[in-house]
Amino acid sequence: MAHGYFCISAVSSYVREGNFRGPEFKNLTLVPHEAETARRAFVECGLVERLVASSGELSHEQLCHHLDEWGDAYDADDPPETGSTVVLYVTGHGFVDETGVWRLVPPVVGRNSPRHWLKPEELLEPLLGRKDVKQVLLILDACFAQDGVTEAVAKSWKIAPSLGSTTDLWVIAAARREDEAQEMVFISAFVEALRTCAKREMGWRHIDPSIVTDMAAALLREQGAKQVPWVAAGYRAGGCEALPNPEWMPPDPPTWIEPRWSAQSRGVSTPTEPGYYFTGRGAVLRDLSDHLEGKGDGRPVLLAGDAGAGKTAVLARLLTTATADQRRALPLVARRGFLPDSDAGMIAVDLAGIDAQAALRELSRLSGFPVPDVPRDAGPLRLLLDNVDLSVDPTEMISMLVQPLATLSTVRLVVTSSPVFAPTLAEFRRVDLRESEADIEAFLRKRLHYGGVAATELGALVRYCAGNFSAAVNAVGTLLRESRAGGSLGDAQREAARTAHRHLDHLCRATMVRAGLTSRDAADLVASLSAACSYSPDGWLTTSLWATVARHVNGASHTEAEVEACGRAASAFLTSREAEGGGRSWRPRYEHEQLGSDPTPDEVVEYLLAELRDPESPSWTADVGALAILLGAAAHANGRFEALLDDAQLLLAAPVPLVNRALRAVRARVDGRRRIAAWVIPAAGSLPERAFLLGLRARRNGLAKLAESAARMAPPVMWAVRTPSQTTRMALAGGPADSTIVTAHDDGSVRWWDSSEGTESGSWAGTGVAVVDLAAAHTAEGLVTVAVTDDRRVRCWGPDTEDSPRLLSGATSTAVHASGLVALVDDRDVRLIDVVTDRPDRNFALAEPVDCAGIGGAPASPLLWLVDRGGRVWQSDPMADRQPAVRSLGLPPLLMAVSPDSGTSLVVDVHSGLTWIAQASATVQMKVTGIDVAALTDRLLVVGGGGGGIEGWFAFVEPAEGGPRTRWPLDGPPVGLALAGNSVVVATAAGLAAINFPAETEAGGS
Repeated sequence: MAHGYFCISAVSSYVREGNFRGPEFKNLTLVPHEAETARRAFVECGLVERLVASSGELSHEQLCHHLDEWGDAYDADDPPETGSTVVLYVTGHGFVDETGVWRLVPPVVGRNSPRHWLKPEELLEPLLGRKDVKQVLLILDACFAQDGVTEAVAKSWKIAPSLGSTTDLWVIAAARREDEAQEMVFISAFVEALRTCAKREMGWRHIDPSIVTDMAAALLREQGAKQVPWVAAGYRAGGCEALPNPEWMPPDPPTWIEPRWSAQSRGVSTPTEPGYYFTGRGAVLRDLSDHLEGKGDGRPVLLAGDAGAGKTAVLARLLTTATADQRRALPLVARRGFLPDSDAGMIAVDLAGIDAQAALRELSRLSGFPVPDVPRDAGPLRLLLDNVDLSVDPTEMISMLVQPLATLSTVRLVVTSSPVFAPTLAEFRRVDLRESEADIEAFLRKRLHYGGVAATELGALVRYCAGNFSAAVNAVGTLLRESRAGGSLGDAQREAARTAHRHLDHLCRATMVRAGLTSRDAADLVASLSAACSYSPDGWLTTSLWATVARHVNGASHTEAEVEACGRAASAFLTSREAEGGGRSWRPRYEHEQLGSDPTPDEVVEYLLAELRDPESPSWTADVGALAILLGAAAHANGRFEALLDDAQLLLAAPVPLVNRALRAVRARVDGRRRIAAWVIPAAGSLPERAFLLGLRARRNGLAKLAESAARMAPPVMWAVRTPSQTTRMALAGGPADSTIVTAHDDGSVRWWDSSEGTESGSWAGTGVAVVDLAAAHTAEGLVTVAVTDDRRVRCWGPDTEDSPRLLSGATSTAVHASGLVALVDDRDVRLIDVVTDRPDRNFALAEPVDCAGIGGAPASPLLWLVDRGGRVWQSDPMADRQPAVRSLGLPPLLMAVSPDSGTSLVVDVHSGLTWIAQASATVQMKVTGIDVAALTDRLLVVGGGGGGIEGWFAFVEPAEGGPRTRWPLDGPPVGLALAGNSVVVATAAGLAAINFPAETEAGGS
């Protein structure tokens, strides 16, 4: 391989002397920046600066002088063994003299005639005379440089035969003959094009200057620059090797690196795999290099790091870059990051799997000395001992080899080990090799870039590898192999993930073995944790549970202290957090990959169920991590533990966000969307309240088993149905056997429902006009239903249920009684109609408009209640021909409810005042905020509303207690309430539900 050199001349300051009559040459303040920009680019290409000024930059004449000296030093009888290439970058003012010859302007103008100023071919002539200079690239960054390029090529062509030159020549002009070159314009575009071309054409070992110049010209056109670069070639077109490609990756593996260290030093999986991808870890390399070169306090160094952190790779990099010859043998792409600047040959031995005697023999063979008896005059012996913790007997290895070598002043020693053995080497200076996600990301980005895989896969790969270099090397190798094999990128990525997880699992087990476990115990301990947590990313095991599950797996008894010690030793592969109630909880940093006879995740979940579920109690542990595992298993597509989805105790024991994440996995199930809809449970509230709402939503979504499970902790929801359209009103007609529910809806329809099962028994499509009031009662002749629409039309069904509705006189509200009486209210006027018998209608009027009306009492003794707008409560016996009497005074009413079987009524006013008026007892008043609906019997009072931090609620009220008891949450604000036997019937916009409250009803209300 030819040596690559570059030289720079740059003139920025100009002084005028003598009688020069030509133009004024201004100082070029940016020329030093041009030179530095070019210098950085050439160094990136691996070129070495051949001639360097003692200060500042060389002038053109100084450069020519040094090139002459170099040319004169060439001995044709004793030429250099290796050829070379040279890049010349020349920047400053250009000038065409009176004879038409293009020349470089010197820093002192007028001292010499312009005819004596330097011509470009004068820089080329000494190089053409050296047979070892194979190629020259001259870059003229000056005004009107095209003329200089043309002349340089032409003159060189003429003189080359006389010099016997076969040197290939390329000359680039920064501007055409009519262009004035602007400072930093060309070189900035040229360097940008050079770097772009290098990255775009990684398969090129060298970069073609013609292509770079064309790309630079395109960039200048985009920028609107008024100069166009131009290139000319002499002797051979194409094949320029003066600009090595810094991004070129050799297609073959190196043969000069010992196989044991080859793969690790290059960041690949095997010695036969090509490529150089070692990345990062510069601070550690510098530290160790300084120590090996004799700097620092001389104490031996322990490079400590977890398995797979890259300890061997660091030693391999040190070993393969120790000398200048080794560094020159590396391709440019491998010369990035830290490189030593001296020659410090080293000896490295891998102690893994060998005993102390074998290590001594190998060191003696490599050094030529009877180690550890190294002669004092042997000079510095730099030793790298890898994997002391993986030797056959680490304790013996340390006592027989490592510690004796550490006492020798002529030995500079670096030893690698996991942190487990760090206390044994306390006298060593410890350097921790910490996992760096940034270094791993840079490494993976480089591998993907050269593998032709989009960096969109980078984030996933970084996650798979969990901060472990060894896993990253293996995973990206798998991804690239699978991609090249023709599979889909998705399949390749999944296989890469499996590779990373298997590798991390192996390293985790190996680390626990180093911590003192047997291979079997380590495997079972890791497998039990990994399998348990595989069902959920939120899954964790406490130390106690982990030990218990591991005992289930293989019968071995591990104390919590032993398990925690192993977990801490393997902390590079496991993550931990403080558990609720103290101690630690654990989970792997990687996904589960079952190996050999490992327990399956299902087996481990069975063990957890045996530990966490008490057959004598429905309660679950409060261990959030364990609950996450069970929730993940319940929601898993394999359906093995789907019965847990109907375990309300489990769902309610776990935090709401945990259940939300777990239930995302059930979307694909037939009942998936219904299960997700059922689980809209607030985190706030008591366990019975939350259980009740879960049971209600479960019934509403057809999940009977879940509803039954919730009923163990809360009042049971007997049934819950969705209505075809939004419900706006509800009335209940109590019967001798079953009750009938009647509902009105936002589309103007009316529907009838069986209260025992919630099944629809009939419907009326409506006229499209909203129903504003609704009432119903079971009479001796059958069901009577009355609906008032917003256009004041009143329709009555029954008592014959087969009849179509008949129109009654217009009204704004209504009430119906089991006797057959129907009250129609129209402003101040009240009309009583008997729809069962032929009893004549009765009419009367109040002084103020009537806002609420109701008829209660037994069928034989109805009692009419009215509330006017002023808040007066009126009572009347419809069977007697008497005017209503005022029973109570209050505020304007919001709503009224009457007992269907007694003389009791309830009025709620606009200021949340609640007035309970009983036939045979004193009136009771209290204040309950937020009431929208109410229902009562002679024994019970239930109210409901919305707000208060929940969507809707209802509660039993005991007047003697002055307010409601438990506010049971609903899945929407209630639009109707009714009492039927031991059940409360609730209507919300979404539908109907019936809840059994035997304790409440038998106690007489709460």
